[in-house]
Amino acid sequence: MYDKSNTKADFYLGSKIEDISKELLSITPTCEITRTPRSLEDIKDWKASEKRAFLLFYAVPLLRNRLPPDHLVFLMYLCGGLFRLLKKSISREDLQEAHTYLKLFVAQAPVLYGKQFQTFNVHQLLHLSEVVEDLDPLWSNSCFPFEDYNGDLRDLFHGTQNVDGQIVTAVSIIQKLPEIARSTTTSPSVTAFYEHLTRKGQQVFSSQNQRWAKVFL
Repeated sequence: MYDKSNTKADFYLGSKIEDISKELLSITPTCEITRTPRSLEDIKDWKASEKRAFLLFYAVPLLRNRLPPDHLVFLMYLCGGLFRLLKKSISREDLQEAHTYLKLFVAQAPVLYGKQFQTFNVHQLLHLSEVVEDLDPLWSNSCFPFEDYNGDLRDLFHGTQNVDGQIVTAVSIIQKLPEIARSTTTSPSVTAFYEHLTRKGQQVFSSQNQRWAKVFL
């Protein structure tokens, strides 16, 4: 909405960011919202809780008179759908309404913003109601712990060639090393050396792909 590449679009808000931020900063949130609002100019530094508060509570009132009607309704579909899926108690009706709103949001995305907006992440919104039905409200599940695992995976390959093969090889090393060590290691000094090598963050040499692969046991 405020990307300079969209300056000619009717939904462009770049020239209004300062005014929107002033209104945002004037808001005194209720006790349920733990962080006070920050300027949109600092949005890159916002925490997840700040983005959630903006989407669920601030966005529609702040943009009501600044977005074209069809774009405002589009935003309301997203807000309404996610609000229902983030409630502490979610009824069957909430699930159905949320799915309807998010389905409308996904359908309108390429119409209002172009096919480039029809991304995988946008498509995933279609499955959120099903996820909540299976795993409870969105707030009760978090993917943040998996961020650390993504870092571990990045340490299992180097460069851009045969990434999947490198990961499979490194994981095979991780899985086989304890078994090999138990069956072949008898010397206390060798055992100590093995434990030193396999300590988190240490490197184990892979003779198969002739690379040093970081493994985390």
